[in-house]
Amino acid sequence: MSKLEKELEDAKEQLRQVIASHKMDGYVSAHSAVLSLERKVAAERMDEYAGTIDFPVKWDAGAPMPHLLTNGYRTFLLFYLPDDYSEDGRTESVALVQFHRCMSSKLGDPNEEVFHGHPLNGKGLEPYTAQIVRNSRWIKELESINKVHSQYNQELWRSLNHYILWFHDDTFECIAKSYEVEVFQKSMDEVLGEAAKRIRA
Repeated sequence: MSKLEKELEDAKEQLRQVIASHKMDGYVSAHSAVLSLERKVAAERMDEYAGTIDFPVKWDAGAPMPHLLTNGYRTFLLFYLPDDYSEDGRTESVALVQFHRCMSSKLGDPNEEVFHGHPLNGKGLEPYTAQIVRNSRWIKELESINKVHSQYNQELWRSLNHYILWFHDDTFECIAKSYEVEVFQKSMDEVLGEAAKRIRA
């Protein structure tokens, strides 16, 4: 067992003790320590793991209702943000995320009830967050397929990232170079219409 692996086991035991004590004021720091060490151990082994990214929005935890629009050239992901309430009533907020140079994408299983069965569980997985998969097996698989192409470009594949967004009922994953996020104070139907116009442009 390496030094990092021993530190991870100690951190897990500390987290178990915090949970058993029902003193949840120390849970966040103990859980964060476990996640950090999970990533370090996976990196040491050159295994894939879920790292953190500074994603600019937090989606509605209960019913984000993600929608995926893609045509091979442009890829858009839409989802609900937590509603805003004011004296004028409820304001609906929808995020529109465009992924640039998206090579592949998928939306569906698993949901939150089985995240603990995902290969990234125990390797930095944080439900209800946006993450980046380091040492991604999916990127390696796609690159291996594309190496037979006469215009294969290694630099392009080194510039790509494996993004993963953990929703309540779905998981979104894609291989893309980058992303940008816009927030609309409009209905989902209206933002879907906007995305449809852009995807045909």
